[in-house]
This record gives sequence, C-alpha cells and structure tokens, in this order.
Amino acid sequence: MRAFAAMCVCFVVVFSALGEDDTREHVYHEGDIELAGNERMTIENVIYHQSGNIWIRDNAELTIRNAHLVFEDVAENRWGPAIWGGVLCVTAFDESTIHMENVVISAGDFRGEPASVRVDAGGQSQVTLDGVTMENSPAYGLDSGTLIIRNSRISSLNVFHNATVEVHSSWILGMIALVFGEDTKAVLTDLRSGLIEEWQFPRDHDAENPAFSLLVRDTTSGSGWSVRVDDSADITIRDSQLDRSILGLRNPQGTLGNIARGYFRDWSSAGKGLESSAIYRLINTEVSGHWNLFVYDGWWNLTIKDCEFADVSFVNFTGQARFENVAITGFQISNCTSSFEFVNCALDRGFDFWDTWLEMSGSLEVSSDAIFSIWERTNVRRSYDLLVLDADGDSIGGCSVRVGSGTSHAQNLTTNDAGKASFTLQFGGYNARDLLSIEVSTPGGDTVSVEVGFLSSSPVVIRVDQ
Repeated sequence: MRAFAAMCVCFVVVFSALGEDDTREHVYHEGDIELAGNERMTIENVIYHQSGNIWIRDNAELTIRNAHLVFEDVAENRWGPAIWGGVLCVTAFDESTIHMENVVISAGDFRGEPASVRVDAGGQSQVTLDGVTMENSPAYGLDSGTLIIRNSRISSLNVFHNATVEVHSSWILGMIALVFGEDTKAVLTDLRSGLIEEWQFPRDHDAENPAFSLLVRDTTSGSGWSVRVDDSADITIRDSQLDRSILGLRNPQGTLGNIARGYFRDWSSAGKGLESSAIYRLINTEVSGHWNLFVYDGWWNLTIKDCEFADVSFVNFTGQARFENVAITGFQISNCTSSFEFVNCALDRGFDFWDTWLEMSGSLEVSSDAIFSIWERTNVRRSYDLLVLDADGDSIGGCSVRVGSGTSHAQNLTTNDAGKASFTLQFGGYNARDLLSIEVSTPGGDTVSVEVGFLSSSPVVIRVDQ
C-alpha cells in the first residue's frame, strides 16, 4: 500500500504542538508507508500510530520532528528468516533521506515482550537521528548508506557492508556490532564497553580493503562490542573485550573446537584441522558474553567439538555435521539438506526451520522449555535412542516397546541386554508439534507409558518401578 504519497508529489502531515506529550494529537495510519521518486512527507508534533513498515526509496524524503512514533500490530517475521521475533522496519533505500529530530520510537508487545523497530540506512541513503530515543530498537548502517546519530539513545548499533556511520554524544544501551566480510583484512584494538571518547575505523587501525567507516565519539556502549567475521575476511582483535563474537564459516571442512566464553591469549580459527575462507584471531582478548556460529554456502563436512554457542545457524548447505560436547542455546536452519549427529550435546531454546530436509541422530538433551517458533517447508527424520531402567537405575533387557501405539505407523521394539533400543520418527509441518505414546512392558509384567515428540531428549529414558 502506498500511503499518502500517491496523492501528490509532496504531502505533509503537520499538527501544531499542544503542549506536553500526553496532550499532543493522535494520528493513526493503517498499512505500510512507502515513499518513492521525489515524494516528501513530514510528521511533526504528534503521537503517530503506525500499523506497518516504513519504506523510503529513490530520492524520497521522510522528516519526523518532535513526535512519538508508535508502531502497532507487530507481526512475526516481517523481515524474513534473517531476524526472528516481532520486528518492524523504518528503511531508507537508494538515495533517499530520513531525518528524525526529537523523536521517540516505540512498539507494541510481541508474545508478551516489547517488539523491535529497526532503523536502516541502506543503498546510498542518508539517515540522521538527532535526539532520538529508541531503547528497544537497533540502528543499521547497510550497503553504502550513511547513518549519523547525535544525542540519542538506541538499543544497539550494527555496521555492515560499505556503510559510513558516525555516532556523537549518544548512549548505545546494547552492543556495537561490526560485520566484516569479503576481502577485508584488519587489526582492531581497544574494543571495550563504557565511555568511548573516540574510536575510529579504519583511521586508527591497520586495514586493507576496509569494509566500512565508523566514528564513535563521546558515546557510552552499555554492553560493549560484537564482531562478526565471515566470507573471506581476515580479522585480528587485540587487547579488547567483546560481549559477543560471531564466526561465519563459508563452505567449511574439518574440525572446529574449544570455543566458549573466556580469555583468549592467542587463538585463531585458521589451521588446527579447519578449512574455511574466513580467518579470525583473538589476542589478549576476552569474550565475556557468548559466541555465535554461522555456517553457510556449499558442501560441507564439519565436526564441532567442546564448544558453547548462543546461536548456531546453518544456511544454504548440503552436507553433514557432527557435534561433540556442544552446548547450544538456539538453532536456526534454512535451505539445508543435511545430517546432524549429536554426541553428549545440550539444546536450551530450540529450533527454527525453513526449506530444509534434515536427518538427526545421537544424544541430545533438550530443555523442557525449548520450542520451535518457525517450521516452514521442512521435514526432519530423527532417530532416538531409548533406555529402560528399573527403580535402582539398572537396565532392563527384553522389554517389549511399542512406539506410536494406536497409530497406523506404530513400531514394535525389544530392548537388548543393556536395556537399549532405537527408533526413528519423521516430522513435517503437519505433525511437528504432535506427541506419540511409548508403551513399555517388562519381562516381569510391569508396564509404563511416556510421550515423545520432536523436542524430546535422546536417549529417551524410561524408568519402571518394580
């Protein structure tokens, strides 16, 4: 839907200030706002309720002054699989301009929590935030866009591609996230949380083919810095403290091991059995928050050992991965044809799937709080181990086990002398949330039943009181 702009080349929405914020006039708009060509729009001195995104293209301009911008009707995955949760966007494309001055941005709840509104400077646009408060919303410098932030409070700052970003006299409540890709080679130092008097890249750092330009001056970073290294980047971080560290592996082969929060005296992703185009080094640097892993593009054969990750993402891949002694908060898997084997692993938050065929096997402890919020065009064939124990914890062999009792595809099993058996279930969008009954009958005549689903732990341990 084209809002307002279709009526004329320049359309202005202006109301006189009525005094305090709670007395300003309320304006309501349904649907996305889209400006293109040379269209202009101004929102001023109002509380503006917007249901939908805001897209500014071509040479269009959007000006918002002395206003409260309230986003309503937050829906899931407005931005697609790159971002999860309730997200709305204010995005500048092409050579467009967005200027905000003395503005508060807020959004309604999504699943009981405040939603997020991301403000993007994409294309070759220019976005200026002056005296803007967006405490649950991030700002992004993308493509070759220019993002200028002054005297503002934002939840986080994200710098990608060839963007030019300046931050002056502001408060970043969360992280400053730097994303390095392509052929950038750089050595960065003194990344720390707290007051940043002046930090500039690339001027103050050794760099070849710098991906972006960033100046931070007289600004406080509440959670510190995040660095993501992927594609063919070669990045070294020295004498720093990172809140989050993200390793992107393109077409990886081999073994990745021993990654967790803590202090790294001299660590490198290169060598040690791992082949990937990205090289990431940490020297005298602490990762105080967590690690994320992003694996993408190509055919891969990867083993991940003795690691702790907050999020693990696999995108556009065909191959196999083996996880040994790995703790993961959340998994996101998109456009993959893969097999995952788990050995003594733990999953806390759950999975999200898009366009994937996956085989899963092995020992994986899944938190009782785990969920999957997204399951789109995905099939998973999961193999479970089963263990039957008596009240003393001793295994019971020779038990008759019926999986899926009462269904047309029930499976009949018998535990071996160690009390073990195995079975396989297939899940798609039609049954991903279903639970199947497992009935166990011991040689002594005792019976017990439990339920199993996609998010059940493996092995499935069944205890029988005898």
